[in-house]
Amino acid sequence: MKQSFKIVGIVFITVVLTSVATSYFVRKGTIRAFTDEVSAMEATNDVGRVEAYDRIEALLIKGCNKEALETVRIEQSSMLSAIRYEMEGSSEVMQRVKQRNANMVERAMKVSAQTVTYLPQCK
Repeated sequence: MKQSFKIVGIVFITVVLTSVATSYFVRKGTIRAFTDEVSAMEATNDVGRVEAYDRIEALLIKGCNKEALETVRIEQSSMLSAIRYEMEGSSEVMQRVKQRNANMVERAMKVSAQTVTYLPQCK
């Protein structure tokens, strides 16, 4: 009887230790993968922002102030629409935006969701 209790105890301890170790490494890998994905998404967003600034810069260099202003307004509308979408999905996001700039919440909620199918061109 004592021998079987020892064996059951050893098996139980092995199962518990294996479970704990496995969950630790799985969680650690998941966090790393999530962090990498968030970083990649943020870098992609930053590339889009730089591209928008490049378009505005090119228009300003050519002296096309009206087209540059229109491009800025299109970009602002797009970003405000994205902010509104994120705020509608999470009250925590809304609180963070309010903490940063309460005026931005109002602007985001007022922006109309319109699809722009063109970029202003300099004539």
